[in-house]
Amino acid sequence: VDLSNVGDDSVIPASVGSSLVLLKSVDTTATSTTIVEFIHGSNGVVLDSTYNAYKVIISNCVPVTDAKAFRADVGTASGYSLTGNIGGIVLFYNKHDNSDQGKTETTFPQGRNIETHTIDNTVARGGCWGELSIHQIADSSVPTTISINLNYSASNGYLYGGSGFNSTMTNQAQDRIRFYFQDSSVFAKGRITLYGVKNA
Repeated sequence: VDLSNVGDDSVIPASVGSSLVLLKSVDTTATSTTIVEFIHGSNGVVLDSTYNAYKVIISNCVPVTDAKAFRADVGTASGYSLTGNIGGIVLFYNKHDNSDQGKTETTFPQGRNIETHTIDNTVARGGCWGELSIHQIADSSVPTTISINLNYSASNGYLYGGSGFNSTMTNQAQDRIRFYFQDSSVFAKGRITLYGVKNA
């Protein structure tokens, strides 16, 4: 199949090429974006049994306002629950000063899938970048699980990197995921891309 003339915004069907299928990519640069949201059935997004797993690539997401945390939540048409659906641990660590700047099981908001420390708003320092692996998001017979690998430039001048895991406490299906900064800070820059992982 000749894909040489496919544009950057084109969506490649699952029947073609790689096991990773591009579903949607959002460039937040110069758009006054405060939230990036992927909702099943909206603008080509598929969050159902078509794929067992999804990948989200977070690239150079920087807040306009300094010292704002980067966050992500999964949810349903009923909303994004922050009152007990999600459990798990996320830890970010910097060897330079042996400091934790992440959220552990005792401080992590129960409904939130990402909660970083405060991020530097200097675009040249890189903001937040990394990857999420989401499993069984639309399967109500099992928990939805999310694995996290994330790095960010903190407002204290250091770079932090870490990984984490969280899941729904009960077996439930989700149909959306959102990304945003604390206090609805506008994105100064960034791109967030959603891929489906084709079933073999």
